[in-house]
Amino acid sequence: TREFRFTLHSLEYERNTTLIISARNSGNPEASDNVTLTFKTPTCLSIFQSLQKC
Repeated sequence: TREFRFTLHSLEYERNTTLIISARNSGNPEASDNVTLTFKTPTCLSIFQSLQKC
């Protein structure tokens, strides 16, 4: 299994700000993965448009 962890300690943003985090495998340059985070409001985070934490 793959595990991807990150922590946001402090972030200021406007509505509908999107961050795309890309991960690449140095052993296999063609293997990569992207995580799309959309901050809809200061208390609502959408991940992949299918998971929301509000």
